[in-house]
Amino acid sequence: MGRLLSLAALLLALSLIAPLAGAQDATPVATPTASCAPLTEAEAESIANQYFDAFNTGELDALDALLAPDYTHFGALGPDQDRELHKERVQITRAGFPDAVYTIEEIIIDGDLVVIRHTMNGTNDGEYAGQGPTGIAVEVTGIHIHRIECGVIAETWNEGDGLGLYQQLGLLPEPVGGTPVAEGTTSTSPQATPANLIGACQNGTAEENIAVAEQYLDVWNSKDVSLFDELAHPAVVHHWGQGADTTGTAALKASTEAFFTAFPDMVMTFDQVIAEDDLVVIRWTLNGTQSGPFFGIEPTGTEATWGGINIYRISCGKVVESWSEADGLGLRRELGVLEEAATPAS
Repeated sequence: MGRLLSLAALLLALSLIAPLAGAQDATPVATPTASCAPLTEAEAESIANQYFDAFNTGELDALDALLAPDYTHFGALGPDQDRELHKERVQITRAGFPDAVYTIEEIIIDGDLVVIRHTMNGTNDGEYAGQGPTGIAVEVTGIHIHRIECGVIAETWNEGDGLGLYQQLGLLPEPVGGTPVAEGTTSTSPQATPANLIGACQNGTAEENIAVAEQYLDVWNSKDVSLFDELAHPAVVHHWGQGADTTGTAALKASTEAFFTAFPDMVMTFDQVIAEDDLVVIRWTLNGTQSGPFFGIEPTGTEATWGGINIYRISCGKVVESWSEADGLGLRRELGVLEEAATPAS
């Protein structure tokens, strides 16, 4: 643990979170130019499953058939990936975590866009990120957004808990990691929304649900956390990708305000909005200057930009459950925290 975390080790470690790492690119979604039949729900689910099957088996030929020749994967901490680079990342992942399994938790379909919330479990039984096998079992959550054109994946935006991966592997100490956690939180991550949070009412339209989700997330701009009382169920559950779950509006307010203290000038932009049934997905970018303490990091005066993806489940006009994946590694790299972290001897 005597060496500083090098940029090379950082980029190598991103191979695992390449299917999980953050979608920082704010470029608008490209408009399909090809003339093809509309994507069906069955086709979308099949492509989503085949994609992760390729990661689970390491069969790169399957990705040749699934990814467009000019495929682009928008990443957070390095150049965008084309199809060949994406396949290389799969190889590095399989080498470091030979038993890695990606489990699909939820699929959301809106036109040619497919959102997949997933969990990766694996054991570090191979060389990875500049260190030898540790035998450490890891669990990493993530969200993918695919744009499908004529039966193949044309573009991908994604985000995953790279920060948690680093912590689990011992590449970063706990004090500089994690997402704000307040009293009233729990470490469990139920996959199904608690039945008591689902109201006895008709689901809102996509437009109505989008309006609720956008107002909810816009609290990061207004800094008015009292809006959570109006927009969220009192027992709302928020699954932070980088920390324990937040349960209840009081805990949610405390956790959110901690970010406002650290980045009082932060501004959030919405890069992509997707909706199906009672679920709304928002891909976002945050920009702000760290002028306050941020969970073990003293004020740096550094301006940082990072991104993420949130999913909201809405019932009776209120958010009852949400999931968030953010580029915690990229944020800490911009703040200079990773320069203080040591890597195990290789």
